[in-house]
Amino acid sequence: MGRTNTSPCCARASSRTPALQRPLWRRAPLARRNEEPLDAEIGSSPSARPAPRRPSILAVDDEPAALLLFHELLALAGYQVTTARSGFECLDYVSRDGSFDVVVLDLTMRFMDGEETFRRLHVLAPETPVLLTTGFIDPIRLEALLADGLFGFLPKPLSPHDFLETVANAVAARKAAAASSLLRGTEAA
Repeated sequence: MGRTNTSPCCARASSRTPALQRPLWRRAPLARRNEEPLDAEIGSSPSARPAPRRPSILAVDDEPAALLLFHELLALAGYQVTTARSGFECLDYVSRDGSFDVVVLDLTMRFMDGEETFRRLHVLAPETPVLLTTGFIDPIRLEALLADGLFGFLPKPLSPHDFLETVANAVAARKAAAASSLLRGTEAA
């Protein structure tokens, strides 16, 4: 007689299983440009008023596993997430959109590393906070980047709590800077 395997590791996730409890391979595929799933996991009912704007984060890393981790953590925390696989792709997104609240940037990437990407990004969008992630960085190099406007540094491996807390602080700093510049513009008028 055939036996049915009922072990938890072989159980199929139903459509009613919360997304966090589903294995990664059973979740809806991710869109490339935005963090919204290609097929909705949560029943969507259009609301009468538009949803408030969620902070947008651009995550940049040349390692797909790191991008998936960034995406999952940030999307589950309620951020709108865009991913880029290189410094070139990051700069392209920022030059076209320019509307990111925070950029999370890996230091060690092929072709254009995080430092060069940061310096070019700082010219394109100086008001956007940039968080640098890496496994190792020379303290003198880090101090120079911080002096040049880098918002913060996150050592790898990342602690999810510290990562999300630092991103939230960067988003709050961006909002405060935007409100301050808006007030200065109002005072000048």
